Formats: sequence, structure tokens, C-alpha cells
Amino acid sequence: IAPLVLEDEPFDVYLVDGRYRVACACVSFLHAIKTGGNMDTVRVGIHDNDANQAGMRHYDVLTTVAEVMIKNSKLWTYKLKNDTTEEDLYNLWDASRSKTSR
Repeated sequence: IAPLVLEDEPFDVYLVDGRYRVACACVSFLHAIKTGGNMDTVRVGIHDNDANQAGMRHYDVLTTVAEVMIKNSKLWTYKLKNDTTEEDLYNLWDASRSKTSR
């Protein structure tokens, strides 16, 4: 999360891997909103989000705030839902920031 604090511009694509993926995806969307990103085109990719592992890792909770745009065997990309608020993202971040999934 710390590297995003120094970034004044939004990214077109944020790639999340490692621990705390749901929390990091939420922070990625929040960063894009804060820095003026075009939320119609901003995407967040989650590595190792394949169908065999997604339910076990609980990444499916992201579908409460974002739509799955691309499903590949190892990388899914998400687009923020139009009705998702910053508060929704913060609440999901808060609920998931202490949960680790590999």
C-alpha cells in the first residue's frame, strides 16, 4: 500500500499478488478514484484467482464491489461496479485486511 501513497497519477491496470489480495484490490480502486482515474477503464488484476482456488481463498467477495471482466486460469481482472462507493471499498478493505490468503 505504501508505494501508492507516493503516486499522484492513477494507473490503467493494478496487479495484485501475494497476501491480503482483497484488501489490496480495494486500495487499488481507492487509489484510482482518489487520483482521478477513469473508472470505466481502470482494471485490477488478481493473480492466482483461478476457479479451483477462488472460493477457497474468498476472493469472490470482490464481486460485491466489482465485476469480473476477464477470467483466465491464473489471472482475473475486475472493473469497479458503477454503484460502488468509496465507503463500500473501505468497508470491504477493513473486513479483509487482517485475512491472509495465498
